[in-house]
Amino acid sequence: MSRRFFKRLLPCRNRLAKEKFFMGRFSRLLAQPNYWHLNRNSTARGIASGAFWAFIPIPGQTILAILTAIRIRGNIGLAIVLTWLSNPFTMFFCFYAAYRLGLLAMFRSPKENFFENLTQAFKLPWADFFAWCSSNLDVLIPFLIGSVILSTLSAIIFYVLSHAFWRLLLTLKIRRRATRLRAALATA
Repeated sequence: MSRRFFKRLLPCRNRLAKEKFFMGRFSRLLAQPNYWHLNRNSTARGIASGAFWAFIPIPGQTILAILTAIRIRGNIGLAIVLTWLSNPFTMFFCFYAAYRLGLLAMFRSPKENFFENLTQAFKLPWADFFAWCSSNLDVLIPFLIGSVILSTLSAIIFYVLSHAFWRLLLTLKIRRRATRLRAALATA
């Protein structure tokens, strides 16, 4: 049951192998079945990889999650799916949580116009963005420190929860099998 549950979440390996844009030069590496295999350890590692990179505010999170999943022998499909925890709907909540965690870690008080500064930064062209970064280090440094803390905590929590969820599904499967066996023996 646990494999079926996680397989529903994953992108299909064969479909991704046909997509030239996604696979590119790494088609042979990413097409290996070991990186897509579902067992307790590879599932937990893939989930942790994706959860870690989901909260790091840099472009190319999915690629970094794939590389990390390959390095730690995790499931690539789950790493891809979990990077989208910080999607456009949850991004500002994640950014604010990272900022507050960074402030807590640095023992600082919050700046009043955090969201205004952050939305202003998203609207700037690249040349002006770097100037904004150098003038707003009091917002940027706690935000980046908090992002690393949030990423690490989420990776650890998701790793532990995926192991616990896998174990729970396996226990339920064993209990159902034992119940069916007892019922078959009672009728025989």
